[in-house]
Amino acid sequence: MNVKFTSATLPAATLTVTASACGYSTASSKAIVVNLGCRISDDDELVNGSGIELNAYPNPTSGKLSVTFNASENEKYVLRIVDVLGQVLVNESRVATGGSNLREIDLSGAAKGMYFLSIEKEGAEIQLIRIMVE
Repeated sequence: MNVKFTSATLPAATLTVTASACGYSTASSKAIVVNLGCRISDDDELVNGSGIELNAYPNPTSGKLSVTFNASENEKYVLRIVDVLGQVLVNESRVATGGSNLREIDLSGAAKGMYFLSIEKEGAEIQLIRIMVE
């Protein structure tokens, strides 16, 4: 069985499981580590099937960040970069072209630390990855 934490914001989580085959078992908990450094993918397509495939490099960065994603057609999207306290550093509304898209963002003025990069398009789940500024 695979469990995907597609919206995890902390590097640790507690997974609690209750079996229900012939009745219910006692709940069993396990502390786990969530890898926030990898993009969320499932055979090169995101879990929800939206086909956005979000990636950012170099990660960690100390300056220019290249953001790549795929779009199935020309469509509006919102790109955001938010710090761990929810303060928005970047909030851009643009139109993606069908196929591969590249957006370069200058983060040389951003404080060192962890940020969340998200792409949101109408009718699809928000896609989120963690980025680090050094």
